Amino acid sequence: MQIQLAGIRLQTGDTAAAERLLTAAAEDGPPEATRMLAHFRGHLGCKEESMRLLFEAAHTGSTHAMLELLDHFHEAGEQANVDDLVAEFSESNDPFTLIELAIFCQEARIFDAVDALLTRACAGDDAYALLKASNIRMEGGNEDLAKELLKRAADIGDWGDEIPDEFAEMWPFGIDADGAQTPPW
Repeated sequence: MQIQLAGIRLQTGDTAAAERLLTAAAEDGPPEATRMLAHFRGHLGCKEESMRLLFEAAHTGSTHAMLELLDHFHEAGEQANVDDLVAEFSESNDPFTLIELAIFCQEARIFDAVDALLTRACAGDDAYALLKASNIRMEGGNEDLAKELLKRAADIGDWGDEIPDEFAEMWPFGIDADGAQTPPW
């Protein structure tokens, strides 16, 4: 609620009230509130404070803050910082964080980390992680493993009303209970 109120205050030009609300939200709320406060402070020109808050948000569970830090250091050519952060965040037990980190590493061409991150992310039954890992494996040319991961994701379900496009591409007529592709009618 405080974050939304801060947004309204910003729209009306009351930056002092917006900052107070964001600070309160960051103290009591989720890591994303700290990330938003980091952005706010960065826009005010407080770059060091902004980076400190971004690190805090990342270390308390904000995957978005982690990705922003990685992007920042990668774009600045600070590979040692990137490597340190990849090593640190690779210890996460959150499948979403591990998958997003694997995607970053794939795009940043840090291929030696990708395989281990995908393996850890897919250790459990997180349908999102399995689906994303399947996409990465398919892009990497490992079609068999990609199909296996996609089948595991399909078995879990948990998609609500939105069936991923990958399912329709692999199984245009659906999948039978035994895991075989349903033939055309």
